[in-house]
Amino acid sequence: MKITWLGHAKVVLAAAEATVLIDPFDASVGYPMDTPSADIVAISHSHHDHNDISSVPGTPEIINQPGKYRMDGVKIKAFSSFHDGQGGAQRGNNLIFVVEMDGLRICHLGDLGHLPDEELLPSLMNIDVMFVPVGGRYTIDAAEAVKLIAAARPRIAIAMHYKTDVCHVDIAPLDALTDIADVRHLAGNTLDTQDESFAQLSGIFALGYRPA
Repeated sequence: MKITWLGHAKVVLAAAEATVLIDPFDASVGYPMDTPSADIVAISHSHHDHNDISSVPGTPEIINQPGKYRMDGVKIKAFSSFHDGQGGAQRGNNLIFVVEMDGLRICHLGDLGHLPDEELLPSLMNIDVMFVPVGGRYTIDAAEAVKLIAAARPRIAIAMHYKTDVCHVDIAPLDALTDIADVRHLAGNTLDTQDESFAQLSGIFALGYRPA
């Protein structure tokens, strides 16, 4: 499988079974709009920087409700959470996705706005790769992200949803995380799980939003 971060919270999981695209943004976010085709598109919530289904070629299956899904050999669980720390009173609901494909468990937290409680946390355990928002304001911030990573203990945590040189969203830059945590930068925007080096990776990482 190839795991690609295309900026903000837009992630592509491409394996022999299927291609899963999570949280496609619209052009106003600022990142390049090089959206690939996908068999499945998962939408964490209905804001424009996460739900631009119209940018995805073809007619993919859409997952935007809590539940368990099995398609094309891919298992997806969508868990309810909140887009803020007030039970959704400010910004509504958010879906967390756990995708099982190609022998791995990938978690995408969407715009999670709170630390998971004792009921939700067990569902976020035993994760190989977890995409974690760190930019604050609309999501958990860097300090909360570090707490969540320590509690859920994914083998690999990848920072997302932070300010970059092209991002127009008013959120904190990656420095907010690198100032308080050991974050390793990887070249390019893709992890190839078939690469021998992938098995050796553990900790918190940052990808570029462009290919190496």
